[in-house]
Amino acid sequence: MKNKRTESKNLENKNAENKNTDHKTMENRKTVVIVGTGIGKRSHLTRQAAAVIRNADLFVGEEKVLRKVEEIPSWAEKIPVSEPEKILETIAESSAHTIAVLTEGDPGDVPPEKQLSRALGKLHPGIVPGISMLVYASSRTGVATKGMISVDLSEQNAALLPMLTENRRLFVRGETKLRDRFRELDEAGYGRVTVYIVENPGEDEERVFRGNVKEAAAKDYSPNTVCFLIRENAPRHGRFGIPARIFSGGYGRIYAPEIRASVVSMLQIDQTETIYDIGAGIGSIAAELAFEASEGMVYAVEKDEDLAETLSVNGRRLGVKNMKVIVGTAPEALAHLPAPDAVLIEEPGKRFFDMLQILASRNSHVKLAVLTEEPGTAEAAVNYLEKLRFHVEESVILISRRVSSGERHRLAAEDPMFVIGAVRRTE
Repeated sequence: MKNKRTESKNLENKNAENKNTDHKTMENRKTVVIVGTGIGKRSHLTRQAAAVIRNADLFVGEEKVLRKVEEIPSWAEKIPVSEPEKILETIAESSAHTIAVLTEGDPGDVPPEKQLSRALGKLHPGIVPGISMLVYASSRTGVATKGMISVDLSEQNAALLPMLTENRRLFVRGETKLRDRFRELDEAGYGRVTVYIVENPGEDEERVFRGNVKEAAAKDYSPNTVCFLIRENAPRHGRFGIPARIFSGGYGRIYAPEIRASVVSMLQIDQTETIYDIGAGIGSIAAELAFEASEGMVYAVEKDEDLAETLSVNGRRLGVKNMKVIVGTAPEALAHLPAPDAVLIEEPGKRFFDMLQILASRNSHVKLAVLTEEPGTAEAAVNYLEKLRFHVEESVILISRRVSSGERHRLAAEDPMFVIGAVRRTE
């Protein structure tokens, strides 16, 4: 009886192996080609793409792409599917020998992690390029693609303002609220940047516009719009001493660039450090700390929910990727954060001494900076820090700016600001 069961089991295993072998052999006989179909609702096929389509038995891709390609033979099977895993399943289950996976534009005109060629790698697909959105928009506007940086604003953490700050030639897509982005650029001082817009590319309703950012900010656009931004002599700021006009302020304070630069310099930030900004307000200093600690993390702590929301907006606007907004009151809000390497305390309150003790206990070598406009607060801060055996440096920043009235000019003084730096004394 046992021998019969063993023979039966062996026979089942052999049948399963044969089935898998047959399946793999069938897959090996299949020809899979990823085909770029161009853009718009009309197909813009290359000769090579048209040849593949004429000879394919099965077509797989997004429904809108399958619908627009008129060259698909009437007898061929069409299966609308877009997710790579589903495409793999569809191909494995099909008896077709020549399979065309249709994509919009050019198969290579997407980030590497999204390329179908990677997802379908085990099938060893062929790739037939198509006309990309960048190339099509270039042909419609006459803008050369040399030196062009492509920005997809549908990607997480993508931000237009810092990209334009660092690059002179951008191709922008993936933004459904393009008018709002133009307004932000105009407010940041980039209103004179040249813009070329292609609305509804490849469609019957296609429209091409050339002007500057200020003009473009006055118009509405369909969600299917791309543009070129060409910055020639527009103002350019770096990641240090960012002009105040760049920030959304609300009722929060935007510290002068000179003050922000002084604080960042005093803390001597390393790229990988963990930093707290306590009382971060709208984030004018937190953003610059994050740019300095480009491989670290800034925890911006703010108890006012409205200011914290503005802080988040400014972080996204500037493209800050390594800043987390913590809504709460210190020191309680610090309880679950990793130990800091450096800490900025803006306008310390009554629990300042308790906060210093906690910070020093979490990292005995922590670097501290205190910012206040109150002389009494500055004096108390110095006394507390020295009591806890910190070496203290104190500066007063006095800023005067020129004010013009007709042909007369005068210097108008701003409120003085106390900047205190402290490091733990070595025994």
